[in-house]
Order: sequence, then C-alpha cells, then structure tokens
Amino acid sequence: MSGATNELAAVACQQAIARMTHCFDAGDFDAGLALYHEDAVWHRPDGVLRGRDAIAGYYHGRPKNAVICHVVTNLSVVFDGPGKAVCTYYSMGFRTVTEGAPVLPVAMGGPGVIWRYHDTLLSTRDGWRVTERRADRILEVGA
Repeated sequence: MSGATNELAAVACQQAIARMTHCFDAGDFDAGLALYHEDAVWHRPDGVLRGRDAIAGYYHGRPKNAVICHVVTNLSVVFDGPGKAVCTYYSMGFRTVTEGAPVLPVAMGGPGVIWRYHDTLLSTRDGWRVTERRADRILEVGA
C-alpha cells in the first residue's frame, strides 16, 4: 500500500473500533456485532469467545440496568500484510449499575479498569472487521 492508502486504511480501522465501542456502550449490540467477522475470536482473561454468536451472548448478558462507557485512547495501527491490520489501544471502562432503569446522568466514580487491546482486522467488501481480539487488564481498582 502507498503511504496515503495506508493512512486512509489506518483511519478506517480506528473508526471501526470507535463505532464498535459506541454501539456497545449505547446497547446497539447488532450494529456493534456487525463490525466483527463472523468467525471472530475474542481472548479474554476469563476465557475465549469463538464466533459472533458467542460474542453476542456476552454482550446480551450484560445487566439492563448498567450504564457502561469506554474511553479509548492511544490507537496505533500496524499493517500485517495486504488487507490485514493490528490495532493496539487502551480502553478505560466506567460502569454503574442502577436500581431499575437508568436515568441519565448517573453517579460516576473513577474507571474500574484499564485494558490494553490488540485487535486484528481484515479488510472485507463491507469494510474493516475484527477477526481476533486480545484483551489484557493493565490496571484494576482493588487489584
């Protein structure tokens, strides 16, 4: 890829991560799941989720009365061959569980956890899609 093409592809990868994060925080799971490849694998400290259906089960299992926000920063994209990229970034997770349905704004404390993600994305006819996600806890309240 040329320099300009690499830059455009890097921005597209970053936007895919940002859209996915916004969708999941807003509870729009179907839109967020569409940014995963059908056979995506998510390596988590508590196990491995294989396939979009397993990832969907994780998101749909979140409490309905939880307000969750992620702040994503320090995104870096490195290309690993034609149409393949690895996006590395940090994500701070804020979570508040309310009594009953949440009414915004809700009370907030500091971030409960900071993760470092390594997402592998492939270029598809529908855009960049996450095929593999690795998440490592870097900092956690009470750890």
